[in-house]
Amino acid sequence: TQSGETIHSNFVVVALPLGVLQSRSEKSSVTFSPALSEPKRRAIAAIGMGTENKVIMRFQRCFWPEKTRFLQCTDQRFRFLNLHPYGKPNTIVAHVAPPFGEGFSGWTDAEVVAEVCGVLRRMFKIAPAADLPE
Repeated sequence: TQSGETIHSNFVVVALPLGVLQSRSEKSSVTFSPALSEPKRRAIAAIGMGTENKVIMRFQRCFWPEKTRFLQCTDQRFRFLNLHPYGKPNTIVAHVAPPFGEGFSGWTDAEVVAEVCGVLRRMFKIAPAADLPE
């Protein structure tokens, strides 16, 4: 335990986040005694994981197809979800999946929004001064 106490048991069911099982941080790691079998350790190490970021943007007007739920682009960093059909007018969510989700580390919000809006401008052939935040 965090206080150094050891808990003994014949059986245990463990439900831990993958990052804890992979010991990604000393603050959140766990030790098994006896150690997990080699096949279990290999399986845990082989499972991929990463940061998924979302950039939620609301605009003055809808400049994309209002009824299209998923907006496809060729930039592999982003997947766009149109929230207009879900009752959130003029709103797009840019999903940034691993490994690209960690690429915004150290960026300001304004820099992230500018990058995402640049992709939207290219997708919909919109001039830089049109209704998009800078």
